[in-house]
Amino acid sequence: MGLPRSLTMHVIILLCCLFGPLQNHVIAQSTTGLSIGPARALDAILQDYAYRAFVQPRTGIPYDGTAPLNLSGITISAMRLRTGSLRNRGVQSYKEFEIPKGISLNPYVKRVVLVYQNLGNWSTSYYGLPGYTYLTPVIGLLAYDAVNLSATNLPELKVKATGNPILIHFSDAKSAPPGLTVKCVWISLSGSVSFSSPISGNTCSAVYQGHFSMAVESIAPAPAPEMSPAPTPTSGGGVAVPNARPPSQGKVKAEEEDAADGKGS
Repeated sequence: MGLPRSLTMHVIILLCCLFGPLQNHVIAQSTTGLSIGPARALDAILQDYAYRAFVQPRTGIPYDGTAPLNLSGITISAMRLRTGSLRNRGVQSYKEFEIPKGISLNPYVKRVVLVYQNLGNWSTSYYGLPGYTYLTPVIGLLAYDAVNLSATNLPELKVKATGNPILIHFSDAKSAPPGLTVKCVWISLSGSVSFSSPISGNTCSAVYQGHFSMAVESIAPAPAPEMSPAPTPTSGGGVAVPNARPPSQGKVKAEEEDAADGKGS
């Protein structure tokens, strides 16, 4: 059911302090595995703020949220779906993502929230990839249980495309320097990095959830990484979140919203 917001923030700050310096040390040695403690802490913050965008939500409608002010430049959105509808119909267009039918979730839940992230100018701060230059911002697609829309610190559901792959249509990709090959980048929630070829133009494909971008190998040798930790995501300090649900409002059960959504799948 998640932890109280105040306790969650203390846990997140502790994680950032413990893992921030380690992140830069590890990624300097490998491009196939990242230490992403601060990035996972960021995921928890963005899940919280994306859920705050739900005010009398309707199923299948994306709701844009607002990230904390100290993370200006990151955009987030959340969309609630019935699991049966996601599996049988997919989602034709959700930001850059085209989600096919045949999506499986583990563990099974009745309803799911798909949280979208666009890290913008924070992409290299949280997902710096030595030896490569990003051509697009890093974007994320993560799935969570929708039973309690006030919950924080939720674990992600495991998402797998069992038929056609998930497609990512990057709309703002930079042109690659002449002679360099563009690669699709997938970063799993555990920090593993996989490269693949675009299926066409600026479109990549994926089987699992995670974070995605397009990149080319850097022309010049990658500079030595700075040893300062990744920025610590916080949610306090009078952050204004338009149309947000106040934290004291309490739990919002999905079952209470059937009247607004209708009874369809």
